[in-house]
Amino acid sequence: MSALGLSHAAPTKEISSELLRQYPLPEGVEDAQLNRSQLATALKVTEPTITAWMRHDMPMLERGTNGKQYKFLLSHCYAWVRDREATEAKSALQAQASVEQMRLALFPDGEEDENNGLSPKDRREVYAADREYQITATSRGELIPRADVVDLLETVFVVMRDGATSLPDRLERDMGLSAKQVERAIELTDAVLEDIKHKIELKLAPKR
Repeated sequence: MSALGLSHAAPTKEISSELLRQYPLPEGVEDAQLNRSQLATALKVTEPTITAWMRHDMPMLERGTNGKQYKFLLSHCYAWVRDREATEAKSALQAQASVEQMRLALFPDGEEDENNGLSPKDRREVYAADREYQITATSRGELIPRADVVDLLETVFVVMRDGATSLPDRLERDMGLSAKQVERAIELTDAVLEDIKHKIELKLAPKR
């Protein structure tokens, strides 16, 4: 077990050629072998974040040992990060779609609409007034579009996730935790992130 809580014997993860084609390096960026510090700078994250990603099977060319640095191939790590982000975004969309499907299954005819007892004319007037209110409130900054709130929450969650996943590494370095304690810290931070994600999804679910 290394100082980072990683097994030297564990094989590095392979990146498929399909994934490399799907997420190539930005135009003008040449591929290169980088150490952990250089990779963090290239991807605009902290070194603890790189360490956290390593624990989640980010590809490595060589694992570090005492006096020898970890080595990474920029193109492989970039594709892995982009794929990770796409997978998380897809998971969030699937969760939201499942919530909407369940709502439609439970209320196929819109029974949850509190205006169902109104006549068609009165209902149209209520909906028109509601639309007018939403337009006015939005223009005054009193009402934020749901999509903007979702984007903000996703951005905040990414920051929180990166901070939480890097915490075990910081505790290991600053507090001298053992490998077993680091693994326990990882379990706890993962549980907190999952709980936050679940609560956000509940808040974003359409009201019945």
